[in-house]
Amino acid sequence: MVEDVHGAMTSLPRVQDSKPIDAKEENLLRQVERSLFIRKCAQSLLLDATTTATAVVLTQQFFAHGSKPEWDDRVIAGACVFLATKSCEVPRTLRSVVNVVHAVKNDTTEPLGADQEYSDLKNSLINAEQTVLRALQFDVDVVLPFAYLLNYAHQGRFKQATAHCALALANDILCAEEALLFPAFVLAACCLYTASQMLEDDGEFGKDKWWYQYDTSDEDITAVSNLLACVYAVMKQHPNSALTNQVGLTPTESNTVNTS
Repeated sequence: MVEDVHGAMTSLPRVQDSKPIDAKEENLLRQVERSLFIRKCAQSLLLDATTTATAVVLTQQFFAHGSKPEWDDRVIAGACVFLATKSCEVPRTLRSVVNVVHAVKNDTTEPLGADQEYSDLKNSLINAEQTVLRALQFDVDVVLPFAYLLNYAHQGRFKQATAHCALALANDILCAEEALLFPAFVLAACCLYTASQMLEDDGEFGKDKWWYQYDTSDEDITAVSNLLACVYAVMKQHPNSALTNQVGLTPTESNTVNTS
């Protein structure tokens, strides 16, 4: 889905040139780096997009409860991958998850043997899983924007390319913890609108403010567009980050989304 967004950022708010990182930007960078770590683990475990996004959201929800300096972000992310495989009913063995977390974390293809290092990481993941469950009060049901988005795209008869681009945007915005502030159906409408502006596809809705019928406001559209711009700006401003190097998204300068 990334390819649908690459080079098609002309409707997002203008991103600023590179500048020294501030606390807010550093926090966002950590959020997207965690999300990439999950995506790489999910790829190795052959997980589908829904399970992967569920793991991302669970991780964001956990860290939204406050700073967790005592925890390695990647261990929490790995534990959330393991939780997501259970909640989405695509189970993977604990050993598989341990080996994948180790491989991605250390950039190696060598699996762990049955030694102390394996036992330590396995116990860390088990403890992290229990910590996440307690923090989330054992509620691991995640509502994602993808099904809403596809339904809206079908109702509005948008082009397939527009729907694919919108799905990519919806997937990427989940990398930001702030996305948790919006209901999934709002994220869906906002991402579909943004994609439609990028690709100049109004579907059968025409110029009407069709997102109103999906309980989405102009303010929502603008806020989500700004958040997307922030996510892609982090990638642009930190080209040496793992996220930019491995995902390869480079946002372009653009104008503010027009909802008039």
